[in-house]
Amino acid sequence: MAPSHSLALCFCGLLFLAGLADARQHYRSRIPNGDIVRCPTGDPNCGEGDLCEGIGHESCAGGAVTPRLNPFGQDLSDAGVKWTKELCEKDSDGDGFSNGHELGDPCCIWREGASSPQWMLDWPVSHPGVPHSKQLPDQDLEELCRSAEPLEPVKFYNEGEDQLTLEYPMLPQTVPPQETTYVDYRLNLDLPDDDKVYYVVGAEALLDNEEMVHHFTVASCSERVEKPGVIPNDTMNVECLESIFIWAPGTEPYALPLNAAIPIGKGTGRVGLHLQMHYDNPLFKEGHTDASGMKLHVTTSPREFEAGVLLTGTQMDVGRIPPKTKFYSSTVFQIEVDQELAPDGVTVFAFFPHMHLTGRRIFTEKLKGKPDQRKPATSLDLGDLEKDGDVARDDSWSFIGQKYFKIDPVKLYDGDYVATTCLYNTKNRDEVTVGGLGSREEMCFNILAFYPEKAIKYKFLKGPSYVGELDDDQYVSTSSITDILQLPQLDTSFPAWRRAYFDGELVCDESGIEGGGLEINNEAVADTVKDLGEACGEKLSMVLMTNLNDKEDLECSKECAKVVYNRMGCYLMKRAIKDGEIKYPLEAVPMEHTAERHCGKVPSHS
Repeated sequence: MAPSHSLALCFCGLLFLAGLADARQHYRSRIPNGDIVRCPTGDPNCGEGDLCEGIGHESCAGGAVTPRLNPFGQDLSDAGVKWTKELCEKDSDGDGFSNGHELGDPCCIWREGASSPQWMLDWPVSHPGVPHSKQLPDQDLEELCRSAEPLEPVKFYNEGEDQLTLEYPMLPQTVPPQETTYVDYRLNLDLPDDDKVYYVVGAEALLDNEEMVHHFTVASCSERVEKPGVIPNDTMNVECLESIFIWAPGTEPYALPLNAAIPIGKGTGRVGLHLQMHYDNPLFKEGHTDASGMKLHVTTSPREFEAGVLLTGTQMDVGRIPPKTKFYSSTVFQIEVDQELAPDGVTVFAFFPHMHLTGRRIFTEKLKGKPDQRKPATSLDLGDLEKDGDVARDDSWSFIGQKYFKIDPVKLYDGDYVATTCLYNTKNRDEVTVGGLGSREEMCFNILAFYPEKAIKYKFLKGPSYVGELDDDQYVSTSSITDILQLPQLDTSFPAWRRAYFDGELVCDESGIEGGGLEINNEAVADTVKDLGEACGEKLSMVLMTNLNDKEDLECSKECAKVVYNRMGCYLMKRAIKDGEIKYPLEAVPMEHTAERHCGKVPSHS
């Protein structure tokens, strides 16, 4: 992640680190599964199992390290950097498998911009330019290709819907002659008719400088800006919290389900965009500019459901990860669904996982209580839960190849427990890794796209955290939180301040907190930032809000502790108590364990 203090980025967590070499990474999007090819054994510049950025070069590190092309790279160049039937059927590395077979297109039906079937996305790909990287998928290729249907372009619209494409490019920006650059850019959603509501049904990248755009993220904004343009990286954009699009090489055009859309325009709370562009210029080239942006496919025809996103996991409370260690971080929360708006539950249809450099696997699961157990996650023993299926999983996650995943619909119901787990490997670290915004710190987010959006009021949910070390065998065998439940070293302790409020030791005092301030919305975030700054000082308040530089021992005053614990505690009680009993958990904001380290275990409000 960029070292930014922007809350929009902090909540969405959708940022990558620059590539290490001039690998023309956008070429990966021009071949099937080019974004998931792994480094083969024996590449001295790329760890085995890491993402191969320079597929066409002699080293996966790319052209800045090894300018010479491998056999597949030469054939790709000869084909005009296009996936042709001839290139697909050719065996560039001479290992007995065609390029298409190795890349998951054995029938040579793939084409750029089309929607890939699930079997192609799940294909065990191998490197088409290195003979000893071959794999042997257990497939009857003749039968597979006989039944394979030609790939169709991504479908954005239903029959009868009016169709409109809107483009939102940046003004040309200079790409500096440096390896990594982040640019934050605000613009307004100027629509054909400002009095109409439009419905976003799909999105695509609008690429200008393909060579240097490493990735970019887009969040919707509830306020317009006076003058569109670049904003400082440390700007706190609390009005831009909802991620709606992300692009990286290999990302297909994003189409929402044909029964769902995202409303934009007047009265919708979505009137602007915040783009964060990440540029990769490892050869320090000068004189380059970029005017990339995004393309929205919209209609004026309402659809049955409004789509939204739900953030699961933890923003930065991942634990303190020792060096040379394998580590897990899990969170559990109980979801609250408005049964009047969604009597059949909400439907998850896509997800975007996010960790940083040491992340290796991430999965979100649905859990259920045993028949005689139905406790809130604020007082839950994990042993009370049983797995009820996967929601979202990425077992081959790569920091430099992040993307969204379309999935078969998954239902979540009122009262379901959802657990998100991240596994980390710090084998190459010599220092402790903490949670934070920087790419050398860690996060654990799985962002779920779902509908109907209004059926879940609280979109940033996180329950109690469970963290710890894993030995080599445990790391390999852990594929579910139920595996973690069996670990003898599991610590299921809860933050003491949280326990104190629910046990009545601390009493919620709403004095001085204006109405509405306890809700998680833009105004509440801004109020909390302001109150923390006044009571705790700028440095400590930033640590409490973001875990930035949380290795420093800072003293927390009584006034600061009161704001920290009372604001969270009161919201906890208001959020969790329904019909006179504790029923649901609230989101545990990132400061819970950080606050205990700096402000004490059970603060006094006197």
